[in-house]
Amino acid sequence: MSGSIHITGDATVKTDNNIAPDCGGDGAGIGSGEDGTMSGNIVIDGNAQVEVSSNDRGAGIGSGDDGNLSGNIMIGGNAQVSATGAEDSAGIGAGEDGNFRGSITIDGNAKVTAKAGGDHTGSDGSGIGTGNDGAFTGTVTIGGNAVVVAAGSDEGCGIGASDLGDMNGIIIIRDHAKVTAYAGEYGAAIGSETPWDMTGKIIIVGNAIVNTGVVDNAGNVLSDRIGYIGDGENSNHDSSDGHYIIGPDVTINNLSGSDTEALKQYVNMHLDSEENPTNLTELDIRVENGIFKAEATGAGSVEKVLYNGSETVPVAPGSYPVTCIIKIDGSEMELPIGTLVIPEPASPGETAAPVEYRMQTSVSEPVQGNGKSTGYKAPVQGHFYQVVGQDGKTMIFATAQKKDVLAIATDSDFAMLTGKMEDIEALRKQGVRRIIFATKRATSTFLLSELLEKRAYGETWSLIHDGENVAFTAVEKKMDISSILTRLQTK
Repeated sequence: MSGSIHITGDATVKTDNNIAPDCGGDGAGIGSGEDGTMSGNIVIDGNAQVEVSSNDRGAGIGSGDDGNLSGNIMIGGNAQVSATGAEDSAGIGAGEDGNFRGSITIDGNAKVTAKAGGDHTGSDGSGIGTGNDGAFTGTVTIGGNAVVVAAGSDEGCGIGASDLGDMNGIIIIRDHAKVTAYAGEYGAAIGSETPWDMTGKIIIVGNAIVNTGVVDNAGNVLSDRIGYIGDGENSNHDSSDGHYIIGPDVTINNLSGSDTEALKQYVNMHLDSEENPTNLTELDIRVENGIFKAEATGAGSVEKVLYNGSETVPVAPGSYPVTCIIKIDGSEMELPIGTLVIPEPASPGETAAPVEYRMQTSVSEPVQGNGKSTGYKAPVQGHFYQVVGQDGKTMIFATAQKKDVLAIATDSDFAMLTGKMEDIEALRKQGVRRIIFATKRATSTFLLSELLEKRAYGETWSLIHDGENVAFTAVEKKMDISSILTRLQTK
């Protein structure tokens, strides 16, 4: 499969176990058939509901038996996905004997359950990753507000490589994602099935919450077993081949990411003769007055922080992806750590203050500063509005509040800010007087009081930025209310 599959909107997709006469038996529920490489793109977003499985040796979503996965699987928006692999195959990833060298990304508000093995008792496979005898050299990223449950089977991992397969790739869990990873009876919850096969990197940063466990071949949780992060079914602090990057604000089995001593009971980091970890980097990300700070302790160092590839901190309005370069054992890797959004000034002569979307700290927390406040504070709490794209998919956006002005920004040509009048009333009661909405090529602002005066036209409103074009509408009566907008200078 070299093309693209996009399931979006309110679509509902359910496969019927890929019965052999119809589907070749060993193909994936969604993806490539037997012996076929999945080199294309599979995207599931919007409000899609997907329930898929494979009948025999294919992944639920990904590649079929003996087929490699070199393409991309992306699940986001508000999608709800359940994917079950067949015998010796992953729920999401590669079928039996297939190598995983592509990418699997789960973000937004997606809810995903991925299970290996299906009804094949004793078969090997990971919930997300590879099936039996498949190498894991790709990247799995779980972020946003995604909620993921991944369960391996027998000698498979919840997330990672299965029996006879090396985990030489990267597993990233970040932002506010909540992940529950269950190992099969003879695998790790996250990592590799066999000790010494974990040569890749496991990265848990941001405010991610990770819980682990073990399931038997029937899928029952074994409450007396520990699901380990790293290599193998047992506590193993002897292998120094893999590497772990953990942030202080994450939670792993109800333990703080900053409590390295306690985490040793779940994370198979290598320990020296004095019980100190040798392959653990503690990565602390903070934002001070719009400047990202990244500090690493333990094994590894932060070489630089880049804003859209430059070490110079931007001052011009716009949206800038932020990464940090980490050096580990002489090699460098670039890790995304957030996005800096600088909106247009609210009025002539005023300097635009940065609005941070921070992957590593909650957007509802105050910005850590050095005593010199920008005047911006954490935005008001509550789901008072949405920012969506043309396909109805919820978009990543940044927010900040300065006195009675709430700024909302996203780095996109098209975005729709929408909500209900009752929520605008609630915002006003919390002290917000004005909203500024900034996209890549347009910035507009309005007073909440003037929007509420249009309530007779309906309860739902939408503000659309399409390039430099702006439209403000009371949805029910399709009434143009753009007269209350003020257009600010665009970049």
